[in-house]
Amino acid sequence: MECFFRTRERDIRLNYLFTRITVELYCTHTAACIFYFLATTLPPAQEELTWIGSLRLGGYEFSNFREIDLGRRYVVSLYFAIITMATVGM
Repeated sequence: MECFFRTRERDIRLNYLFTRITVELYCTHTAACIFYFLATTLPPAQEELTWIGSLRLGGYEFSNFREIDLGRRYVVSLYFAIITMATVGM
């Protein structure tokens, strides 16, 4: 995939800013999917041991993560990926 994006960055017919934004969105989405996968590999009884089991956003605490609708689970994973990349770096 890296080769695909590298050739797009060098193509002068494409907008460089659009290409960089696309790359960042792709990396963020991939990181969110990986974090989601890692959070759901443990059995439900051990869910509180993962990042998603102990996540609190504002006054809302996520309990029974698997019972929340898929869209909200993706948004939470995306939020976690963005905060992690902004804090630790990419």
